[in-house]
Amino acid sequence: MCVRIQAHGDAKQKKADAEYDASHATVKLPGLTASSAGAVTKDHPDRAAGSYNQTAGSAKEFVGGLVGSEVCGRRMPKAVSAIH
Repeated sequence: MCVRIQAHGDAKQKKADAEYDASHATVKLPGLTASSAGAVTKDHPDRAAGSYNQTAGSAKEFVGGLVGSEVCGRRMPKAVSAIH
């Protein structure tokens, strides 16, 4: 029974290794993706726009966090002194 389980495990491992290798055997070029099977696909134009929008949104969130923490830092002593 242990031999059958080991053989089954080895088969699953080989399949997983093949899938891993296939998933990492792609080439990403600006606007295109090429796979190890020879398939070349063109990226959708909105893909680049979405990436830009995500980067711009992250930058805005970062600046907002800095400004917000600075504002909170200035207001905190006033709020604390008003409580006392």
